[in-house]
Amino acid sequence: MPAACDSVLEDIEDIVSAEDLKPHDRQFVRKNVFPKVRKRNSQKNIQPDDDPPSD
Repeated sequence: MPAACDSVLEDIEDIVSAEDLKPHDRQFVRKNVFPKVRKRNSQKNIQPDDDPPSD
């Protein structure tokens, strides 16, 4: 039965190269990113349905 992955990884160095960013570098590349504030739906704007849906 053939294997699901034909290429065999012998070492982690087969995946990660020297040019890849280190975890410390990745953290500070996006230092000017701010979380977006979401507006909440207020309860006074929601109108309840008086009539139940008909079948």
